[in-house]
Amino acid sequence: VLRAETKYAHLHNRCKSLLSFKSESGESPELQCKTLLGKLELLKSQLDTVVIDEQLKENVYRKISESLLEEDNLSDVFLDINPSKSPIGEVVNLPPANVQNIPAPSANAPDINHVNVWQNAMYSKLENPLNKYLRYFKPTDGLHVNELLDYLKVCVQLQDEMSLKCQQMYDLAISYAHGPLLSKLLQAKSNKLDFKCFHSDVLSCFIPVGLLDNLKRDFVNRPQRVGENLSLYIHEVKMYARLLLCKYTEKELVEIIRYGICNEDRGKLVFMSNPSSFKELEAICVQVQNYAYNDHVRNVSLHQARKVHSKHVNNVESTQPFERPVIKCFNCGKIGHKSFQCYHKVQSKSRLPKNL
Repeated sequence: VLRAETKYAHLHNRCKSLLSFKSESGESPELQCKTLLGKLELLKSQLDTVVIDEQLKENVYRKISESLLEEDNLSDVFLDINPSKSPIGEVVNLPPANVQNIPAPSANAPDINHVNVWQNAMYSKLENPLNKYLRYFKPTDGLHVNELLDYLKVCVQLQDEMSLKCQQMYDLAISYAHGPLLSKLLQAKSNKLDFKCFHSDVLSCFIPVGLLDNLKRDFVNRPQRVGENLSLYIHEVKMYARLLLCKYTEKELVEIIRYGICNEDRGKLVFMSNPSSFKELEAICVQVQNYAYNDHVRNVSLHQARKVHSKHVNNVESTQPFERPVIKCFNCGKIGHKSFQCYHKVQSKSRLPKNL
């Protein structure tokens, strides 16, 4: 069956190609190709009635791979083909566990293989969405705090944003870990631990308790920096609270964020009620952005209004600049000097005879 499928695919492509060409004598092999294609369709219909187990098919294909490479005469492929005595009928007598007969598909039914190839080709040129996160991975052994936090941050983003399972995330993260962090990762993968258990185990193993408290103070319980956007401040506090496994409730975390808002943004929220949830924090961010945009428009319009010059009589900028006339000598008529600086005048006086 495998040899027949291989020969069918080869001859079908050959006949389709020959239909577009002519021989050297100018004759078209269309009739011969159509006859051969009719026989190929007969062979295809007989092959479709046979279903072979994929594992058995792979094992047999490996055994006959050398024989598939042998060169056969293509004109002798369809000699002595009898539909009643086809070699395919002998393959049907295989054990029922691996082979079974199914009705032949209709002529208008789409080919499943072609449909799968077409669907895969649609997305063949698109980039894998995981590459965006894999670029942020840096090889680390877990002994440097900043590198470890960046490593765990990418793992948390993979699990939250891409909804990866723990085993899949472990497979991706193993390539960027070495040393003690790699041993922890392999241990968690072999024991099939949840990512939360692995996360807490890594923090307790690589970061001391005093340093962990300092990190919570620097990244979570911190005020808003000067010039930092309010939405970015809220996002970073929430992300580091998740990264450092802070045991805060939603209301407590919102309270910490509210106390850290800078005075400039706090002045824009005078008429807003105190937030108690993340949804109310989003409404506050929208309010601050609206005020910031209005302030920007007001400052731009005021700056443009100051540039407008009043057109008074004594306005020097409105008058045209004075063009200085060209300096020309009245004595010799040349440009560049005046008459009292003329050299020709002095020379003419020296040539006069002296009155004795």
